[in-house]
Amino acid sequence: LITLLLTGLRRKELANVRRGDIQENDGKVYLTYTCKGGVRVSRDIPRRCWEAIQDYLAASGREITDDSPLFTALADTGEYHGKNGNGYHPITPEAIRQMVIYYSRQAFGDEIKVRPHTLRHTAATLLRKSGCSVEEVQSFLKHKRLDTTRRYLHVVEADDSGFGERIAGMLDL
Repeated sequence: LITLLLTGLRRKELANVRRGDIQENDGKVYLTYTCKGGVRVSRDIPRRCWEAIQDYLAASGREITDDSPLFTALADTGEYHGKNGNGYHPITPEAIRQMVIYYSRQAFGDEIKVRPHTLRHTAATLLRKSGCSVEEVQSFLKHKRLDTTRRYLHVVEADDSGFGERIAGMLDL
């Protein structure tokens, strides 16, 4: 969940990440992945995200190689599904969706519906509210079109309760 939120990846992008796709260089951690449209990109990921991934990998008890899927599917018993030649079966985008729904229900009940794409929207919204430009958010999300990014941010852009005060100030009211 933290990886989805802090990287803004789509669930299919995350499901396809292999251990070798994450590298450390000069104190930074980089993830190279295939984004929508088949383009291979590299981006830095937050240290806290990398620490959570390392904790997950250690807890999995799996033998990890560069070709191993980063996240793997679990059976209902909590055991990893069968080996596939390079470790274990990678988690599927559908399993990611089910996991996000399950944990959001645990946290919020049925009142708030959270899906994997909700985490992507949340990442974009938080970036915009922190002062990033729309173009910077577009780059983070790897959107080709700025209009797509603007759809993610419509609530942020419209949520400026200071408009009336600005107008009143300009009119000395």
